Amino acid sequence: MHASDGSYRSFKKAALPLAVEKGIGIQAIKVFCKAFLLRVLTPTECLQYTRNMPVHVAICDAGTQGQTEDNIPAAQSFKPVMDSDLAAVRKRDIVGQGVYTGTAMEYWKRPA
Repeated sequence: MHASDGSYRSFKKAALPLAVEKGIGIQAIKVFCKAFLLRVLTPTECLQYTRNMPVHVAICDAGTQGQTEDNIPAAQSFKPVMDSDLAAVRKRDIVGQGVYTGTAMEYWKRPA
């Protein structure tokens, strides 16, 4: 559940509406898309995008203490944003990824 989710086998399009309809708790993982998104978006933008979805918890990758220190204020400063702002983040993500799109970026979604 991240800004690039729609580029390949979208959870947001396929599973999220059904989970919401059935009242299932939603845990967003890979918020930074294995750090690929941090090439073009800030941790705050990534978290804002994900937390504006109907999720109950967002799991953030943090491999270092510095990354954790970046994530905490980003989570604490959350404010809902307008759809137009989310679209702007999504557009920057698509343009900024270059060769990292679809299966190349979200390799964990490939069928076994």
